[in-house]
Order: sequence, then structure tokens, then C-alpha cells
Amino acid sequence: MEPPPLADFSSIDAMRGAGFEGFAPLVTLDTSTVPQLPGMYVVVRTALGAPRFLDASVGGWFKGKNPSVPVARLESRWLTTTPVVYIGKAGGSTSAAHLAGRLMQYRRFCNGEPVGHWGGRFICQLADLPDLLVAWRPSRGKAASEDTAAIDEFKVQYGQFPFANLRR
Repeated sequence: MEPPPLADFSSIDAMRGAGFEGFAPLVTLDTSTVPQLPGMYVVVRTALGAPRFLDASVGGWFKGKNPSVPVARLESRWLTTTPVVYIGKAGGSTSAAHLAGRLMQYRRFCNGEPVGHWGGRFICQLADLPDLLVAWRPSRGKAASEDTAAIDEFKVQYGQFPFANLRR
């Protein structure tokens, strides 16, 4: 049997078909339900229509750095054709963090704690942040290469990185 595709980001059902699980609210995530394995994760928005952005981020200030960005910059990166707002990785050659640990950091950051999860900070300026879901998929190989390949696939399909991914 052939493994599911690396990624299909067109819908939550497609992501489930590609092996993602969870789809739990990010800001209240019970990380005891998340595997302690390397892998990748996605943050998805379930609301339809254009988002409303906050003038200031609710994310934590890490090392005194303000995570807020101008609303115009957020608006310029928004994609209306996919529910995915961020693709991240946990574990890999440069990190020992597993999915549960990495998602705990992200949850804490989005709840205003000064945590070093700077990647994906744009989502902390979405007014509907409490409604965002996170899903994960344990790695089939090297988490870092899967994450990069998934972001590359996303860019081919949608013409840019996911909304909150500033690099791959």
C-alpha cells in the first residue's frame, strides 16, 4: 500500500486523508493528547471569509521583542483559497523538541507568555485566534525535510508560503 501524499492543504478533510490528526483548538490544546515524536503540524482557520486582524499581537514578548506587525503586512500575505495559516515542524537534525513540546510552546506563546516560538507569530494577530485548530502528523522520515517539502508543495499550489510562514 502506498503512503498518503506528503500534503494536501485544500481542506481539513484532505489533510485528514494525508494523515494529519488532532484538529484541536490551538489556544486550549491539551498537549497530553499529542505524540512525543518528531513530525509536522498545521494551524488551520475554520472561519470563512476575510479575517479581522488585531492592531497588536496577543503573542508573548520574547526577549523584549514585540511580536506585532503592521496590519497592512498581514493583509498582504492573506490567502483566501486554503484553511492553512501555518506549517511547522517538531524535532529533526537541529532540534530535540517533539510534537507535544513544540505545540505546548506555540500554545503558550499564543496565550501571551514570553516563549521562544517566534515562527508563526502572525496568527496571534488574528481576531479569531481562539477558533484556530492545530493538527499534527508524526514524521515518516526526517521532520525537517518533510516540513520543507510540504511548504514547497504549498508554494507551488498557492503561489506563496502559508500566511504565517515567513520562510520554509
